[in-house]
Amino acid sequence: MAYEFEVLSGKILEAAVAVHKALGPGFLESVYQKAMEVALRHRELPFQEQKEIHIKREKESESSIGHALEVFDFVFSPFVLS
Repeated sequence: MAYEFEVLSGKILEAAVAVHKALGPGFLESVYQKAMEVALRHRELPFQEQKEIHIKREKESESSIGHALEVFDFVFSPFVLS
């Protein structure tokens, strides 16, 4: 039995690997972002680019920490909070 989002995760990973293989290292983040957008469109995965992320941790007030790519209702961000 597949997990609920296994197919979606697979398509996103496939897109990311395709971008990595096509471009390799050394470009600015904006280049990879545009390439990822093309790869997601090619796979017919709807997304929102540069979606603002709001985080509220413990007693801190909500703050914006950056932008991420949203595919369906999942947000992918380089930020990891512990």
